[in-house]
Amino acid sequence: MDELMDYVRAARGIETLRQTVLKTIEERSGDPVPSNLACYKPNSLDGLSENIRKLVDAFCADSRTIIEDTNLTVPRFNEIRRKYQTDPEFKKQIDNLYLNLDTKTSSNT
Repeated sequence: MDELMDYVRAARGIETLRQTVLKTIEERSGDPVPSNLACYKPNSLDGLSENIRKLVDAFCADSRTIIEDTNLTVPRFNEIRRKYQTDPEFKKQIDNLYLNLDTKTSSNT
């Protein structure tokens, strides 16, 4: 269960970072960000300006750090993410952990 909570914390941190980076890219470029951008797909950066590419590269590096700071490896994080996307029961379990984290976070503020 601790590993799953680590996943939830990492996923939340990455999503928060992703939203910030997407907003920055859209503000700088004036265009919507392509939906196929992915850290594990270097070709998804083709056609982006150098400034935008640097933002995406920094996001990928920061995402790796977030994952590793929660005691997971990137391959293990991705395994859990794939299971989350394909296993409805597992998705419910993870979603409940997200809710649990939300409850703990709001009670601490």
